[in-house]
Amino acid sequence: IFAAAVIISIIVKIILIPYNMMDMGDSATRVWNALWWAQNPFFILPESGHPLWFYFMGPIIKLTNELFITSALTMIAVMTIACIYVFKLTLVLTDFKTALLAFIIVTLNPVIFRLNFEPYAQQTYLASACIMLYYFIKALASEKTVKYFIIAGIFSFLALASRPEAIFVIVPFCVLAFLTRKNGCCYYIGLSLFFQV
Repeated sequence: IFAAAVIISIIVKIILIPYNMMDMGDSATRVWNALWWAQNPFFILPESGHPLWFYFMGPIIKLTNELFITSALTMIAVMTIACIYVFKLTLVLTDFKTALLAFIIVTLNPVIFRLNFEPYAQQTYLASACIMLYYFIKALASEKTVKYFIIAGIFSFLALASRPEAIFVIVPFCVLAFLTRKNGCCYYIGLSLFFQV
């Protein structure tokens, strides 16, 4: 049932691409900036706000040499991954029906749904944060704490590289990880905050 829900959501999003557009100036600017960066790559400092956007979207746009469909399909893929991890996270905490309902609600939420078609750095932040949260909870609840803390730390790093305001989400999780004193918590803290160094 869940696989069918994912497939249907992807098909609907793809069908709706022609009816959606990058109607804000900053959306088009982000796509052009990614293409511009891909033509002449250079190191982007964290102060720029979202360097992962260039490292992620730049090569994709350069490979396809197309701006609109490439951006929309990439954002659909990223947001679908985020929604899948909302499902997985809810499934870990509750039951299948609640997890499926969570997937449907987050997929159909108008604000989230719009992000399928808008090329923003928020999508990589949201997807990374969802994946980080899933593995963070797995680290707290399982015996393989080091493995899960490392995976969670990598996605915390990616979230912070996507959006600078992710620090307000990441720091409380670092404090929580430190307070748990679980094996591997220092890996999570180090990986999460490495981007700020």
